[in-house]
Amino acid sequence: MILDQAMSQVSRHEQRTQLLQDRMGRGCDLRDMNFAGENLTGADFVGADLEGANLEGAKLTGADLMGANLTGANLKGAQLFNANLTGATLHRADIMDADLTGAVLRRSQLEGADLAGANLAGANCRRADFTRVELVAAKLTGANFKRADLTGANLEGAKLTGADLTGANLTGADLTKADLYLANFTGADLKRAQLVQAYIRDANFYLANLYLANLEGANLSGANFKDANLTEANLTGANLKETNLHGAELFTAYLRGALLMGADLTNADLTTIHYDKTTAWPENFKLP
Repeated sequence: MILDQAMSQVSRHEQRTQLLQDRMGRGCDLRDMNFAGENLTGADFVGADLEGANLEGAKLTGADLMGANLTGANLKGAQLFNANLTGATLHRADIMDADLTGAVLRRSQLEGADLAGANLAGANCRRADFTRVELVAAKLTGANFKRADLTGANLEGAKLTGADLTGANLTGADLTKADLYLANFTGADLKRAQLVQAYIRDANFYLANLYLANLEGANLSGANFKDANLTEANLTGANLKETNLHGAELFTAYLRGALLMGADLTNADLTTIHYDKTTAWPENFKLP
């Protein structure tokens, strides 16, 4: 009896494996298929339709998903280490806690996807669409987001140490308490972004647009804001020690309680700024 049951289970597994092999391949129709927990290492899903598929916990290390449709797919906890997702569509996909270390997501479409807690360390996300994506507590260390669209994205508590966001669009993005140490935001658009209590030490914001950005209580010591636009930005209680603000636009910015000791304010526009006796200026600095 027990042997018969074991043989039956083996048979069902072999049948399922054969079914998957028969249906898998480039451009195949795999909508709503259940791949949960499957080992799909190195699988070829180029141009495949995986809309609504269940890939929770699946092993997709080195898999090729270029141009695949993963709209609404469940990739929670999936292993996508070094996977190729170039040009893939992942609208509203659940990618929470997935491992995308070193994955390629160039020009991929992820609008509305949930990547909370996901690991994208070293991932290539150049020109990808991350509009309104959840990246809460995600690990983005060393990731490439050059010219990516992160409009309205939630990056609260995310780790972006050494990440490259050159020319990226972060309009209205939430980076509250995010770790941006050594990150590169050259020419990035962060208007109306939330960076409350963010760790921005030694980051590069050269020519970045931070119009109406909220940096209250943030640590910006040693950061480069040369020629950046900080018009009406909220820097209340921020740490700006040794920060480079050369030529920065600080028109009507809020600097109450800000620490600017050692900061370079050469040619900075401080017209109608908001400050008080708790604002700490560089030694011998005189307001124009």
